[in-house]
Amino acid sequence: MFRPCTTSLRRIRPCHARQLTTQPMPSSSTKPQAPPHRPLPYGSTVTPSTAPSSQHPHMSGYSVKWRLLTFAAGAVVGGLTFALALYNDADETADTDMTREYEETREEVLHRGSLIEAARSDPGLFVWGLGGVEETAATRFFRGKVLRAVALGREQGAAVDEKGNLLQWHVEGSGKASLSRPGRSKVSAPVVTLSGKDLVQVACTGDRVVAVARNGSLYSLQKPAADKGNDGATVKAHTDVRVKAPALWRFESVASIAAGAQHVVAVTTKGRVFTMPLTETANSAGQLGTGVAEERTEVGTWRLVKDLGTDTAAEAACGDSHTLIRTTSGRVFGFGANIFGQLGLDPTNPTFPHPTEITTLRLPSAQSHPATCTQIAAGGNTTLFVLDAPDSTDVLACGSGLNGQLGNGSYTHVTGGPVRVKNVSGLREYDEATKQVKPIRVREIAVSPTGTHCAAVLDNVVDEPTRSGLWWLPWSSPATTTPARYGHDLLLWGGNRAGQLARSDNKKAGSPIPIPVRQLTFGDGEARWKGRFQLAPVGLVAVRSEGGKIRRVRGEGKVVLGDEVTGIFMTQA
Repeated sequence: MFRPCTTSLRRIRPCHARQLTTQPMPSSSTKPQAPPHRPLPYGSTVTPSTAPSSQHPHMSGYSVKWRLLTFAAGAVVGGLTFALALYNDADETADTDMTREYEETREEVLHRGSLIEAARSDPGLFVWGLGGVEETAATRFFRGKVLRAVALGREQGAAVDEKGNLLQWHVEGSGKASLSRPGRSKVSAPVVTLSGKDLVQVACTGDRVVAVARNGSLYSLQKPAADKGNDGATVKAHTDVRVKAPALWRFESVASIAAGAQHVVAVTTKGRVFTMPLTETANSAGQLGTGVAEERTEVGTWRLVKDLGTDTAAEAACGDSHTLIRTTSGRVFGFGANIFGQLGLDPTNPTFPHPTEITTLRLPSAQSHPATCTQIAAGGNTTLFVLDAPDSTDVLACGSGLNGQLGNGSYTHVTGGPVRVKNVSGLREYDEATKQVKPIRVREIAVSPTGTHCAAVLDNVVDEPTRSGLWWLPWSSPATTTPARYGHDLLLWGGNRAGQLARSDNKKAGSPIPIPVRQLTFGDGEARWKGRFQLAPVGLVAVRSEGGKIRRVRGEGKVVLGDEVTGIFMTQA
């Protein structure tokens, strides 16, 4: 017989059946188990004391605290395992993306990195032009050395070594430049012509070399004489000629110099500017800034340049017959010849004997922000300006552009005002360190002495190799885990008659172009130039002493331009 369950409108009373369980008898070796759970009477409320205990089959007999600790430990181990799996997956994905991105350029990246490492392990002065990459007595002499400064004139060269000594060499024969092919002309081996003066800068002008010491002293030396021997030309050392300093104030000294074809400009630590003629016709176009253009002038006397307003000068640049002064506030003043528009002023006025502010400098890529001039360079009848704004950097050029040295794609004799140089203006890049897009600044600009070709070094993000070992210890060698792959981009433009742009077709370039570093053969069998040359960023450079010992100093790559010659060298950072 079945007993029916009684029901009501609000609740149902369940029927309970007695649970039959069989429990083994406890023994002395086993722990007694809890009695079976009986159902609660109808209408009872479940409380913590009356709640049934559900023991885990593998956790019986352990306290709640121990269970929580075990659970927490398992969660930590699981989380770490999951995170490690995600990291490995992301690393593999990044490696795959990197491989895909650089699959076609892996060879050029490796070759470019090897060039940077080679520049650091085997520094020196390397040049190309006049038909190819040249190795002369001058370049062989500087192997394994870092230099403070290098100047390449039309028929001579000068360098300041690591100790501040002046070395000079010259070219004899048909070569036009300061470093040329040994078969066509003889290049003398450099010799020390001025020592113990702690020189920091040097400039070549005409047949003279002008140098400035760290204490502000000026020295002017004639083009070195040569003795002909069996091994070619050698330079005779001669006594130094110290230039009489201009009328300086107390605690004022010469900070930097610039040289034109016939005159020298000195900028002092107080921001004043002095000019000195080296020949009687050195002020024929008013390039001395005295306010008058003279057919004949007194040689070897300093003139103070006035009319700069309340600004102080920061640097000077000289062409053949024109002078530019950049102030600390970013303004630029020019005076001298303007036949080709090299001052950036109205070319209908051929000369400006008074210092005149160049108000035509504008930044097209950042019209909403004010731009200031941060660098100037000049040579021949060509001038370059670097304008910086908070969100952009542009390079402007003016003057003669017959060889394409204006960089705007045209080949013109005269410019009516500064024009924007392509491929180096308005550049931007993503900085992984700051996670932002920022403008690519210009690290250095240069114009050859004849103004036929120009160079620009970009201040792009460089490769920072990670260091390993106990590099923080003073006696430990700073080893690196990976070699440097990226440096500062070097771009050239202008004339290429002698191969100074390192182009295989010897064509001139109307806009900046990178230097190819390697000729690669692709699947179609055609050989093309791939990759670009980059200067070594700041890093440790291996310097070889006379005894053969190697020591490491901090250095970086620099570019120097001569007449139809381009050179690079390592300087102390």
